[in-house]
Parts: sequence; C-alpha cells; structure tokens
Amino acid sequence: MWERRPRCTRVPGSEPPLASARERPSGRGARRQTRGGPAAVGPDEDFALRWIREQIGTAERRQVTMLLCEASRTLPATGRDGVAVSLQEDVAVATERFAGHLLAPAGGRARVCWGYLRAAEDDARLAVGAALEIVSTRPAGLGVRCALDVGIIVVCGSASLAPEHGGDSTSVERAAAEMLASAQPNTVLASEAVRRLCEGSFEFAPWPGAAAGEGQVWRVLGARRGWRRSKAARFVPLFGREAELEKMRLCWQGTLAGANQMAVVAGEAGIGKSALLGGLRQMVVGSGGRWAEGRCLPERRHKALAPVEDLMEDLGRPRSSQGSGKQGASVDALVGAVTGRPGPVALVFEDVHWADEATLAFIAELGWRRAELAAVLVVCTARVPAARLGLGPAALELTLDRLSSGNIRRLLRAAEFAARLSEDTRHTVAERSEGNPGAAVELARLWHEAGANGRSSEDLLARPSRLAASLAARLDALGELKPLAKAAALIGREFDAAVLARTLEMETGVLAEPLDRLADDGVITRSQSAEGLRYRFNQALLRDAALSSLPEPQRRALHAKIARALTAAPSESTAAKPEVIAKHLAHAGDFRGAVTWWRRAAEEATLTTSLRSAVANLERALAARSQRREVCTDLEQIEMLKQLGVHLTQLKGGAAPETLATYARALDLIAEVPEACAQLRFDLTWGLFACHLVRGNMARALAMGEALAAANAGQASSERTLLAQRMHGVAKLLSGSIGEAVDLYGMALQNYDQAHHGALRFRYVSDQGAVAHAHLSWALAIAGQADRARSHLRAALQLAGHFDHAHTSAHVLCVLATAAQLLNDAGLASTLATAGSALANHHNFSYWSAWAGLVLGWSQARSRPESGARAITEAITAYRATGAEQALPYGFMLLGETLLAAGRRETAAEALERAWTLSAQHHINLYAAEILRLKAIAVATLDCPRVRVMTLLEQALDLARTQGALAFVQRIERTAGVLLAGRSQRLTAGQGAAPAAGWRSAAEPQVWEEAPPPVALGPDIAIAMRAAREPPVSHNRIAR
Repeated sequence: MWERRPRCTRVPGSEPPLASARERPSGRGARRQTRGGPAAVGPDEDFALRWIREQIGTAERRQVTMLLCEASRTLPATGRDGVAVSLQEDVAVATERFAGHLLAPAGGRARVCWGYLRAAEDDARLAVGAALEIVSTRPAGLGVRCALDVGIIVVCGSASLAPEHGGDSTSVERAAAEMLASAQPNTVLASEAVRRLCEGSFEFAPWPGAAAGEGQVWRVLGARRGWRRSKAARFVPLFGREAELEKMRLCWQGTLAGANQMAVVAGEAGIGKSALLGGLRQMVVGSGGRWAEGRCLPERRHKALAPVEDLMEDLGRPRSSQGSGKQGASVDALVGAVTGRPGPVALVFEDVHWADEATLAFIAELGWRRAELAAVLVVCTARVPAARLGLGPAALELTLDRLSSGNIRRLLRAAEFAARLSEDTRHTVAERSEGNPGAAVELARLWHEAGANGRSSEDLLARPSRLAASLAARLDALGELKPLAKAAALIGREFDAAVLARTLEMETGVLAEPLDRLADDGVITRSQSAEGLRYRFNQALLRDAALSSLPEPQRRALHAKIARALTAAPSESTAAKPEVIAKHLAHAGDFRGAVTWWRRAAEEATLTTSLRSAVANLERALAARSQRREVCTDLEQIEMLKQLGVHLTQLKGGAAPETLATYARALDLIAEVPEACAQLRFDLTWGLFACHLVRGNMARALAMGEALAAANAGQASSERTLLAQRMHGVAKLLSGSIGEAVDLYGMALQNYDQAHHGALRFRYVSDQGAVAHAHLSWALAIAGQADRARSHLRAALQLAGHFDHAHTSAHVLCVLATAAQLLNDAGLASTLATAGSALANHHNFSYWSAWAGLVLGWSQARSRPESGARAITEAITAYRATGAEQALPYGFMLLGETLLAAGRRETAAEALERAWTLSAQHHINLYAAEILRLKAIAVATLDCPRVRVMTLLEQALDLARTQGALAFVQRIERTAGVLLAGRSQRLTAGQGAAPAAGWRSAAEPQVWEEAPPPVALGPDIAIAMRAAREPPVSHNRIAR
C-alpha cells in the first residue's frame, strides 16, 4: 500500500531567516531534528516512521520565545568587528547555558529562540535569564539592549519560522524588534505575554511609551531575590492531600522531638508538590522552626552546588563564606550553619531531577551524616521516584497521585479567577485536566482570559501559556514518534489501529511496533475489542496539544483522509459513527458532505432514542447551512428544521421557545419554496398546531385544528387524516367538547393501521394509535364510561409496549395517570405517574416529568397533604419552566384540592381562583366544572352564604352536563347532597392531620372497582415501573 520514497536532506549548518506566513514549504521528506535525537530503531521501523513523517508533514505550530540583542550605539570602525564578535560570543554562551537555539544574526542583531527545536515548560523564564546574563556580561564599554516576545508560530521543515497569530500579521520577531527600538542601553524589555509566563521568577516594571502585541511593555529589573516557590505555594489551598499533609506533619513532629529524617515527595509536573511544601512550610514556621530552600534549575546544572548556595543564604550565611565549593567543605559549612543556631530546621531541595551531580552527591552525603545534626528534616521533591535519585534511605517516600474530579472542582472554586467561571465550565476544566491540579488551574486561567478578551475557548492551547509549553515538551520527548501521535490525535482521543493505518496509507501490522512504543512511553493505552486493536490517549490535554501543533492546511488534509478511512470501515464499526465522519469532513472543509453525515447521525440517534445527540447533529448541520448556503438545498434545510422541531418537542416540550421558533422559521422558509410538497407543509403546520395546544393558545389551536381536519377530510392520505383527527380531538377535549373529542378519537383509531402507521412515531413525536387510545380513555373516564375507558387503557399500554418507543411510553403513562386521578383512583394514578416520571427523567423529557409530578403530588397528598402540596407546587414551577400553559388550570386545581385536605382554606381558595382564571383565560374548559365544585367546597368551609355555594354548584352541574362529563356530574351531585343535608361543617378539610369525613365523602366519586386485566409492558415501561421509588398504593395492578 505504501512504497519507499527518497529522503530529502538539508545542507548542514544552513539557517534560513524568518519567513512570512505565505512561505511555508511542505517539508515533505525533510528530516526532523531533535536535541536528543531519535531512539534507535530497526531499518523497517525507521522507514515506517519516515513515511509517517512524510504523510503528516514537518511544519508545526510551536510556542516560541524570541530574544533580540543589539549594541545600543554605533561602534567606531576601529575595533567594531572585535566587539561585535565578543558580543556574539557572549550571546552564544548564554544561549547554550540557558538551552536556547541560536539563529543567524540579521541586521546586526543577535537572534535567539526558545521552544524550537525542542520545547521546555519554562522556555520564557530561560529566555529572560539569558537576556539578563547577556546584559550583565557585555563587553566593556559597550551598551547592550535586549527585547523578548513569545507567540505561536509555524515552524517549517526547513527551520523557517512563519507567524501564526490567528489573523494578526505581526510576527514574534517583529514585535520584539519594535520593543528593541525603544529600549535604552543595558535594559531588557519584555512583552506582557512574557511577563505573564515568568512573573514569579523576575521583577518587572512598566516601560512607558511602548506597546507590543497585547499591549503593555515591561522592563525586566532582575531575578526576584529570596523568592522561593514554597513561599508562594503556601497560599494555594490543598484539597485531597489531607493524608499526605498529615504524614508530613508527623514527620515534622518527629523532627521537633529531635529526630533527623529525610522525606522524598515525587510526582508529575503540576501534581502539587510545591503546594504540599507550602503546607509544610506553614507548619515549620508556625512551630518556630527554620526553613531553608534550594532550587534546582536546568540552567544551573553547569554550576556545582548552586542549590546549596540558596540553602546557605536562607540560613543566614553570605555567599562569599559558604565554603570552597567542594562537596565535603559544603557539607561541613552546612552542618556549621545548622548547629550554630539551635532549633529545628527543614532543609528543602526542590526539583531534584534537575540537580547537578555534585548537588545529588551532597544530598546523599547529607543523608549519611544526619547523625551530626540535631532536629533536621531534609525534604526533596522530584518528578521521578526516590530510588532513581540515589539519595540514600528516606524515612518517608510520598508519590502524589492525581486528585478526584470533586477535589479539582473544589480547588477551582477557591481560585480567584477560576471562581468567576460557570459551574459547567469548572466541571469541563476538571474533566480535561484529569486530576492534575496545576493543569486545572492553568486551564481555568486560559479559559478566563479567553472569555475576558472575547476569544473562543475551543483551542486554548493556541495561546502562549506554561501549560502549552509543558505539553509541547512532553511531545518533543517522543522524538520520531511525535508525527504518529499527531495523526492519532487527529482521529480522536480513542482511535482504531485500522483507521489510523488507512489514513497513513499503511498496513495495520506495520504500525504495531510504533504504537507499542507510544504505549510504553505512557502516551496511549491499548485494548483489544471485537473490531481489533483500539488505543486511547492517557491524557486529554496531551492529545489536545498534539492536535493544536498541526497547522491548519495540514490539519484539513488529514481530516479529509480520516473521513475517507472511516467511510471505508465496516458499517458496524464503532469508529465509523456518522457524527464522527461528519466532524472530520467539516474540519476538512467539506461542509456539504458533513451535512449529509450529520443528517444520517440524527436519523440513527432517533432510532435509538438518543434525542440530545439527534438535536446536536441537526443543529450542527443547520449552522453549516446558515454560513454556507451551498451545502444543501432549501428543501433539505426545511426538512432538517421539521425533524429538529420533532426532537425539541420530545426533549423540551412543544411550548419551549426554541421549539416554536423552529417550526415558525420552517414555515417562513417554505412560503418561499413553491416546489415544497403538501406533505411537508402539513407536517410543519401540524407541529405548530401542537405547539399552540401545549402553550394554551386554544383559540388558535381550535382554528388550526378545524382547518387541518377540513383540508384532509376524505383525502387519499389516511396518514394526514389520522394526524389531523387525533390532534383536533385533543383541542376539542381541552375546550370541554368531550363528545366531539370522543368521536374524533374514534375516527382516528378507525384510520389507524399499526403496521402502516407505526413508523409515524419517529416523525410525529409519539405513536398516534397509542396516544389516541390514551386520550380516549381519559375522555371516556370523564364521560363516566368506565368499561370503555378500561378497554382503551389496556389498548394504549399494549401499543406502547409493542413499539418500545420512549416518548410514546412516557406520553401514554402520564395521560393515563391523569385519567386515573380524575376518577380519584390514587393507587392507579400513583403507579402510572411514578412509571411515567421515571421514564421521563431517564430520557430528559422535561415536559412529561413535570406533568407526572402534578399527579404524584396529588397521590402523595392522600396521606400527607402538606408534603403533597409542596410537590404539586414544585411540579407547577417545573411545568411553567417548559413554557407550557395547557396543564396549569389542572395543576392549580390539584393544588387547591390538596390544600383543602391540609386545612389551609384561604390558600386553597386562592389556588382554585387561579385555576379558574387560567381556565377562562386559555379557554381550557375541561376542568371548569370540577374547579367550580372545589370552589364551592372552599366557600362553604369559609362560612360564606349558602346561596353562593349553591350558585357555584349549579354552575358546575350545568357545565358538566353540557360537556357530557358524567363523572363530574356525579361528584357535584354528591357534594350538593351533603350540603342540602346540612352537613357543611363536615366539608371542612379537617382541623387535625386528616381530612374530615364529610369532605372525603363529598369529594370521592365512584372508582374502578376491579383491576384492569393484565397487559404486556414494553421494556421502557417495565423498567420505569421497577425503578419507581414509591410502590403502588392501590389494589389496581398493572402486571407484566
């Protein structure tokens, strides 16, 4: 599948100047240089890695810190060359010491960069240190000025550097040159970005009259004297380190008792070693002990025992009297400094993995000579295990593990800038940092800065940061494996070996050894699945860094290759998910193809009831269309809007503003598309009709229902007739025309064919047959036809169970729960509502979750009125949050009845008045008769004139008879009988905990005496029933 190609070489020692953004050679075949060089590999693997590098390309985005130096005055001709050479030599020495990369001079300026060819996490600090040393060691009689800036640039395979500032054409070098022009002799100027990256190590002062890139220019005054990382870290809160801190405390307690001990704290970068030292420092200083700290830094490896000098300085010994510099003399000097002043002392060596050989030997000897000291605790921190340091025996060895997500969120809430982020953002930061507190805080800072400056938070590593530098250093350490890691990162955090091989045009077996090496390096983890070998990046941030390092042109080309590789994968492969293919096509710039796959992803998500995924994919496709009209036709856009409206109705309810806006937008668009078919126009009108019903716009809903029913009466399409009749029946039922509603439901069921119309549940929110049976059962129960109601209840549950469609099941359960409630069967209502609530909550059906809450609160109130009233109030609030109004009269009616049972008469009267007002406002008359009956009871309990009570009951009775609501008629007649018998006091909802017997007898109509026959439940309903928190409280059972 792949063939050998010749490798291009570059002339040794060539150093091209900085190139413009357009001068980006492909670098195909160019050999990548690294400071450490590639690991030894066999000839076959070497060729494979070179092939991968050619496929990926050698250009990459890097965080580069640029230093420019020049003489601050024109030199005389005599001796000019010698002084210039001397300056260049000093720059070269500082560059080597501070691990920089010396570029060819240009225009009389010395040019040095960090972050290229290999990155280090503290590149900016090293660059500033080099600049200060250059100024301090300048040739006699020569003024030198330096300027530094940092940015993201594209490093090409030929080692040219091109600016990559996200639209800002000013390169890093150009910004540094502008600062250099305003610098005075023997000064070092730095940009705001540089200051931010190393402000803890150096002193800065504003430099007036200059600006660069992000704004303020700063003068570097020098290194911070006496600055210690643990001193700053003592202000960092410790979360999740209680056990480690307690061990350190016990160790220090032993030191206070006179013991001499050594402790080693190991862990990866950012894991919290310095923060733990900060906690220990507080203990030491707080107990009267002395603290001495030596810093091991990479640029000080050439200087023997430099950390020991820091230690002696903290102990009060001038650097000039710290001994001869020999290891033995230094240990003697340290013993003298410690014993010269009584009291416990903590000797701390931080970042020992960067220590020079003499310092390591010094620490080891100090460990063996601890007997000469009294009350001394030696503490070393490192990124490698204690055994690899060779420091001798330690009383305590701690390895810091990653923190839990909860502790990371606690840390972020305590951090000043992170606390300003939303809770969702902090949760995202905690997930991406994966337990590393340093990475979490830095990521939160980048997120905060992006928001404050109006930048996107999608690619936070595209801005200069310590985190980006640290991750780049980790990637550079991979050597020749780095291009492979980039290609894998582009596929995703998890990737399939076969897909990666197809992307790179290689055989899967050839990749096995390089991938195993990445796994051995701890970059990825391998696993075997039925589909083959799969891999996963161990750190999400490292994968993000690999992704961010690819320039946009290479990234687009590789995304296109990945999309082709995924489409060639077997259809059952988890790697070939439609939304994954769509994402890669979008990143490749093929938005037409991406829209096609996003639509396919939405269709598949619909079949598996993954509605949030369906909504997300449709919204992505529509967003692409809004930016590029050519990606799909107008009709395709309208079809997507229609499908989005269906899913939003299921997830958020038909009353949600986004649902209504989606249908309205589609109808506006279809008016401009003459070729749109009648079916599509019907679907959109039907969807908008449903929105108006749920929002309580009954006048408009009834008008639309009449129009739809008339337009589709006698049509050849039984589908549209069925839909129009079913929805118009809902409008008639809510308006109080129960007889007409029953007739419409009957006609709809006559048109319904389970085999033919079952698929409509995916296009019209729920199965129309199951919902029609449920609504008809509801209507017949109110009409007093219990037998027929029971028959349709059974049919509704059977159909819902057959289709196993989550939204249909939730819809049916909640409607039937309402029917049971209106017949006062608390047991059956509780059973159905509990199952509906569990199902709705599981699938995030917020509308039906709130609806079920109303019935559950009423059922709960039968034994605990106060608790039930609170539950109903919460459900009303949740229902309103969906934007719906339709069930509000019903909800306030239940609240009023419950408050009567709780003995809260005035509050009950207010709730019932609210129910009546909403009913009249929205023309929802279905509950009007029952609301009037309950109002009569409330008025009677408040000792109002009997004539007013009877007037309310007469109005209720007339309304119920007109509507054909015989169940309500029976309730009203029983209530009136109680009042005529002179037992109005017994209507009181009780002075005690339980309702009075008179109110109970007046409020309870006939219930279903026998249980409905057993029916088969689908998996969704059965699971919801088993998950119900409250068991059924009635003798009525819905058995499997």
